[in-house]
Amino acid sequence: MRLRHRLLGKLFTFLCLVLTWNTVVEAKKGLTIYQASIFADKKARSVGDLLTVLVIERASASREAKTKTSRSSDRNGKLNAFVGLPTRGLGATGNVLPEGIGLSSETSFDGLGSTQQSDTLDATVSAIVTQVMPNGSLTIEGQRQITVNGEKQTLHVKGIVRDRDISARNTVVSTSLANAEITYEGEGMISRQQKPGLISRLLDWIWIF
Repeated sequence: MRLRHRLLGKLFTFLCLVLTWNTVVEAKKGLTIYQASIFADKKARSVGDLLTVLVIERASASREAKTKTSRSSDRNGKLNAFVGLPTRGLGATGNVLPEGIGLSSETSFDGLGSTQQSDTLDATVSAIVTQVMPNGSLTIEGQRQITVNGEKQTLHVKGIVRDRDISARNTVVSTSLANAEITYEGEGMISRQQKPGLISRLLDWIWIF
């Protein structure tokens, strides 16, 4: 009986050592989140891994410009000869051309323009790790397309994220991305209606001058 207990104890110890060794080997291999291991975390860390980007962007801008210019000039002169001939003694009044000539001009311009824009974007998109940098940061890129009633909306996200900015739930906020490129575009009837027509664009171009 004692021998049996000893054998069972040694077998249990051996199994524990094997499991511990496998865990150490898998950790050294740098497992991705898709490889089976109860000890691996869920954060993306290798090329091909996925993570969720929480796009939370707020942007506002305003600009105002005012221009005012004015210019005036006044010139006076006297004409004593015309094509080499004296002006006096010609005609009934003795002056065919007036002795004094005056010229004056005045120009002014007033311009005022202002623009104001505010944008808000809240969305989520899955991104894939495309590169692991030497410092451990990850280059990620993802795209999401949604089509509803012929209106296609495309969200594209690209940037660099640090490992510490990735949460335990494998998510990252868009404001934590470096060199972030976030575009949101629409194609369809609604998007076309929001754009000014050809005549409006032509008038805007002419108004510049």
